[in-house]
Amino acid sequence: MILNYRLFFFILCIGFCLSVNAQHQNFEEIVVFIDDEEPYKAIQKLEDINIDHLSSYDKATYYYYLAEAESNVGKFDEAFAHTLLSKKLFTQEDAPSDVLDCNLLLISILDVQDGYDFKAKNLEEELRTYVNQQKDPKAAFTLNTRIGSRYLDNDLPQKAILFFLKNDSIGKTHKNKRFSISAYANVSTVYSLLKKDFDSALFYNKKAIKIYNENPNDTKLLSYLYNNQARIHQSKQNYKDALAYYQKADSIEIKGNIGATKRIYYANLSSLYESMGDYKNAYNYLKKEKIINDSIEQSEQNIALSDIQTKYETEKKEKENILLKTDLKKKKQTQFILWLGIISSIIIGTTISLLIAKNAKKKRLLNKQEQKIKIQEIEQGLKEQELNSIDALIAGQEKERQRLAENLHDNLGATLAALKLNIQHIKTGESNSKSINNSIELINDAYDKVRSIAHEKSTGVIAKNGLLPAIKDMAKRISTNNFTVTVEDYGLENRLENTLEIRIFRIIQELLTNIIKHANATEATVSLTNHNSTLNIIVEDNGKGFDEKFTYSQNKGMGLSSIEKRVENIGGTLEVDSFPNKGTSIIINLPL
Repeated sequence: MILNYRLFFFILCIGFCLSVNAQHQNFEEIVVFIDDEEPYKAIQKLEDINIDHLSSYDKATYYYYLAEAESNVGKFDEAFAHTLLSKKLFTQEDAPSDVLDCNLLLISILDVQDGYDFKAKNLEEELRTYVNQQKDPKAAFTLNTRIGSRYLDNDLPQKAILFFLKNDSIGKTHKNKRFSISAYANVSTVYSLLKKDFDSALFYNKKAIKIYNENPNDTKLLSYLYNNQARIHQSKQNYKDALAYYQKADSIEIKGNIGATKRIYYANLSSLYESMGDYKNAYNYLKKEKIINDSIEQSEQNIALSDIQTKYETEKKEKENILLKTDLKKKKQTQFILWLGIISSIIIGTTISLLIAKNAKKKRLLNKQEQKIKIQEIEQGLKEQELNSIDALIAGQEKERQRLAENLHDNLGATLAALKLNIQHIKTGESNSKSINNSIELINDAYDKVRSIAHEKSTGVIAKNGLLPAIKDMAKRISTNNFTVTVEDYGLENRLENTLEIRIFRIIQELLTNIIKHANATEATVSLTNHNSTLNIIVEDNGKGFDEKFTYSQNKGMGLSSIEKRVENIGGTLEVDSFPNKGTSIIINLPL
């Protein structure tokens, strides 16, 4: 019965989008119909409004509500078209928050249709831009939910949980308990569906119910949470507890869309009784589900027939009126049309002659202009190609200088610092033969490292064996009884460009050094995934973490600011997620 899990997961994901505020008194009753889940009444009421007398903003609001009602009755193509029209009008009115609501409605429509994922991605990009510019918690919530849902669909539970829990932080910051309820309910779904960790699933679903009970205001939401609780108990074969929660869900009075919800509950109860071996009750609830199905289908069929009949009668009357008017005017128009035809023929003949002459002249001018434009485009392309070549050369030189500086700092700096300290001892007269020998050894070590840097491309471990073996070898060397490093890889069968491999190795090396020095961790994981020409690197630990208000520019000792600059220099992005006593995750995305 995974289908039922998916359905309620979907409801919890999209059920928090807010509607456009009513700007016209005629919309107040429509808002009530939509909130009460009576979309057909809302559509009928909207059809009675004469939109010709509405302002541009009110027209946008009108199309938004029409699209929302159409979406609720399954007319997704019409809903999508009307939402786009509403979005266009709101954009012209410079109403960004209303445009956001349109984007949220478009995403909810695309979520229930196949083959539209590319459109949803474009809308997600708009949401990202809006979140970054306006700091809108509602948009951030929706964006995190969609990313988490995508990880859930791709069977990546840890990443899905990470993004769902971000919504809990948003809910606490903005005192929106519905965001936190959704976060915990969705995390519960991940544990139940992907991890099969039903105890954790129960834990998070109970947290969602506890938050709801602190400020109860939506009985339907509580009913859904009870249903999910029952499904988890059923998966654990705790049939008695499952039955109790199904009955709780079924006993709650739901306002609006009762049939569709009861149909799901009866299907779940039938499945539970079947698992319990109580086939009589399983059959009874299966019959109840079928009765509701038949009722819903009959109701929808009657509404559809009524709409068809109304359209037919309207078209019939319009045709009769047109025929009557035509008969009255026909005789008067016949003579007028005859004279008009003669005069028009003369005018049209003259006009066509003049147009032919003008068009011939315009074609000659256009041909000349097109030739000039082509020549200009070729010249411009050559100039841009030349400039791009120069920019690439300068950028390459700059990156090579920065790489050399980083290598000197990482490999040679510590050795020279120790050498300086020994020489100071010698200078102050505190030297002995051991200090002198140490200085000689440090000088030899510095010499070897300079040679190593000079021959890095041809003789380094990475150049010989590749990035992945080098990382695994490093993990093996730094692992101890009290600290273990695990390396996971996906899609790295082929070698990368040698310079890029060296840079990636140095970044991971410094991140692991940070964990050893600062995190007090016992475990660390390095994940490398090559996906669609993008290398995703995740370095995680179970250490002490740090406060979410912490910015890595505050602590230069950890080197995160330097690592971020290295990542930016090779065109990548770096994100840090950490909570006190819950470890740290560093997520890096690099283009290949």
